[in-house]
Amino acid sequence: MMRMPLLTLVAGSLLIAVGILIGLAVDSDSITRFIPAFVGLPILICGLVAMSREFRKHAVHAALVIALLGAVASGIRIPTTFSNGSGAALTSQVLMCLICLGYVILGVRSFIRARRERHTAAAA
Repeated sequence: MMRMPLLTLVAGSLLIAVGILIGLAVDSDSITRFIPAFVGLPILICGLVAMSREFRKHAVHAALVIALLGAVASGIRIPTTFSNGSGAALTSQVLMCLICLGYVILGVRSFIRARRERHTAAAA
């Protein structure tokens, strides 16, 4: 049952890596270049908290809310960034959107499966 905490750690780590790599690759002084890392850090922290069975459900839910907000925020900006022609920013936003959206989809599927398993076990 450690699947979601591990996925949470992976999603947070990937976002941090994207933020740092893109942030260091671009020639800009703007702090916004590290936005994926700023989204990934609280997700990673939630993943660490979720390793404890006591807070697993709450920590994963919190991480999923953060990821959903990250997916929406980056997804909304993709068309504008695409039309402006900023390659690094576009790459960063697309990767952030895909990582966050993929994590949210896997999380929702995991919660549905867990609920079904609880109902099946209760019926038996």
